[in-house]
Amino acid sequence: MANVLICLSASKYNSRVIDKGAQIAKSNHAVLSAIFVQTPKYEGISAASKSCLRENIKYAESKGAKVTILYGQDVLPQLVEYVGVSQVDCVVLEKNLAKQALFKLKNIDVYSVNYPQDYRRMFHFSFNLLSFSLKDTLKMIGILLLCTLIGKGFMHFQFLITTPIMIYILGIVFVSIWTSGYIYSLLASLFSVLCFNFFFTYPYFSLLSDPSYITTYIVMFVVAMSSSSLMTRLKKQSFENAKQVYRTQVLLEMSQMLQKANDMNAIYASMLKQLHKLLDTDLVLYPHNDEPILLGQCPVETDIVAWVYKNRHEAGKTTSYHSDSMCLYLPINGTHEVLGVVGIVLKDKIDSFEKNLWLAILDECGMALEKEMIRLENLKIEQQAKQEALRADLLRMISHDLRTPLTSISGNAGLLLENENAFSQEKKKELYQDIYNDAMWLYDLVENLLFITRIENGTMQLNLQPEMIEDIFREAIHHLGRNKRKHNISMHLEDDLLMANMDARLIIQVLVNLINNAIKYTPENSNISLNARRVEDKILIEVQDDGNGVLHPEQLFEMFYTENNRGGDTRRGMGLGLSLCKSIIQSHGGTIWVENVTPHGACFKFVLDAVEVKLYE
Repeated sequence: MANVLICLSASKYNSRVIDKGAQIAKSNHAVLSAIFVQTPKYEGISAASKSCLRENIKYAESKGAKVTILYGQDVLPQLVEYVGVSQVDCVVLEKNLAKQALFKLKNIDVYSVNYPQDYRRMFHFSFNLLSFSLKDTLKMIGILLLCTLIGKGFMHFQFLITTPIMIYILGIVFVSIWTSGYIYSLLASLFSVLCFNFFFTYPYFSLLSDPSYITTYIVMFVVAMSSSSLMTRLKKQSFENAKQVYRTQVLLEMSQMLQKANDMNAIYASMLKQLHKLLDTDLVLYPHNDEPILLGQCPVETDIVAWVYKNRHEAGKTTSYHSDSMCLYLPINGTHEVLGVVGIVLKDKIDSFEKNLWLAILDECGMALEKEMIRLENLKIEQQAKQEALRADLLRMISHDLRTPLTSISGNAGLLLENENAFSQEKKKELYQDIYNDAMWLYDLVENLLFITRIENGTMQLNLQPEMIEDIFREAIHHLGRNKRKHNISMHLEDDLLMANMDARLIIQVLVNLINNAIKYTPENSNISLNARRVEDKILIEVQDDGNGVLHPEQLFEMFYTENNRGGDTRRGMGLGLSLCKSIIQSHGGTIWVENVTPHGACFKFVLDAVEVKLYE
């Protein structure tokens, strides 16, 4: 059995239907759901019956039923239509409704629950129907007076006697539209008959003096009452449809806002905005493991919120737990835990349909939050996988690339130790130079690996301070190896007082990597220039050489990417230096790129935030 459906009502005996449905659902391991069909008669029932209905809805929810509110002129057609579109296998109804439903519901098990008829509710008449307002009363009198004057005008031109009757019926329709409550329609129907008798039937200005018109009066009254009743129902149905459209629009906007939300804070903000739009009251949100968000004046009741988090159930006003509170606290339920709690300041008693709409918004928010949590978890797993892949690539490449320089260092050192006297002074100097170059290559590799590791782990802390560009250039050139003597390195600054906001240690590392890259990929005696100039609120820094340029500028900053060495230096690289430069510049909020220059060569460029220099005399 997939689904057991129960029908709720305002009867004090409706709990028997709920118990029967819950018993059937439990014994068959089925899902329990409940509906309440709100008909136009709902407005006429007593406050005690409405309170009993709220208790029945609350009792059904406590049994695990999900309650749905429907609107219609009659209960049975709405029930049949709902069963037709739902996966319902069993329906539990009160006896009178079950008898009617048996002929409508085919292939559905219908259980009947018999309980005493509530005659008090059956014959109840609400005195709210007799409440008057001066504004509506004046509207009714004015419409009847206008109908009388128009009827007199038609009779002056010798129209048929039925003409005033039609005018009065039309007036009653307008009374039904422009006033609230059945009482004005009833009175308008009665007074229109009396006015017609008093002003339009002979002898004039007398009541019921001609018995031959009695049938006309009765028919006129019945037609007037039928018309007014129909218009009142249509007006009420139109009002309910307008409310439904508004609520549907709110839910649609909620779905659209959640689709655009890119983090959990945006999801919470969207939910609060729509709830506030729907309720127009103060709200408070308690996100999971975060500070509360207040929207208006709301009390902070952490003990109730903690209870809701623990029990995954509503608390506060209109509930059995802390009913003296100003707020109703509703949980935002996820699959396994509560993702947040919303506190709503209630001023009046809540409508069941309104509450179901709130819960629908909270459920939608809960699904969006879980989706975002899953996305973040997948992103975290993806980052961990990337880190593991990076670590594996680093280990593989280090184990491969370290072998050659270490073999060279150990081999050259062994030759010098064993056969020092067999080599000439020039050969010794060449071996010393090879050992030094291999050692410096290893040093640069280790430095880049350390920087890459800190950036990937998020442990790199920037110490941003204003620094002179000229000082940074000189410090970077100072940190270069001996190979710098084989190239012509120069500096060109637009202004000697150019300053930028940076972490000097990291930017020096960037410049060292860029200059070493130029040294490595250009022949001896090539020209390498360091240039700096101001562009609006940025400092543009360039490292330009006159080598052969680059083949793939768009790939040059990718990790482990290296271009073929077409210069004099045949040493290979791991492709970490330029990737490290990109990470450092991006952490400064800047950008880095490379361009080929005419007639030949490459120019690496990056920008940093400029700092104003203040001179004091």
